[in-house]
Amino acid sequence: MARPVLSETELEEAIKALLLERKRRLAAQLALELAAERRQRQQAFYQKLLTYAREQGVEWELLTPAERIQFVLQHREGLSTLDDFFTRYEECAESLLREAAAQRGLNWDTMSDEERTEFVAEWLEDK
Repeated sequence: MARPVLSETELEEAIKALLLERKRRLAAQLALELAAERRQRQQAFYQKLLTYAREQGVEWELLTPAERIQFVLQHREGLSTLDDFFTRYEECAESLLREAAAQRGLNWDTMSDEERTEFVAEWLEDK
């Protein structure tokens, strides 16, 4: 038997009708799924970054944090087209980076381009 498809409004109403504890469990499950998806995207980009760095004759893992920042700054144009990551996933990547910055108490909107680049380099280092 096929399940009925709920409209967005019907789904919202169904969620509102749930008990608070069930809403918390659902929210926790969604948060876990989103975190796993973020980790997958970060790991995929990190692998592309490693490949790009090797193609430039650089072993990313051997770089100091300062050298990584310098590499990102020097190669920002090449990195921005890395497998079309930023063009294909610009909206997704920006929201992910905004969220990561906010988790560290930073405001993406008030950061300069250099601060954003440094943040991304440090964020990738953490992965």
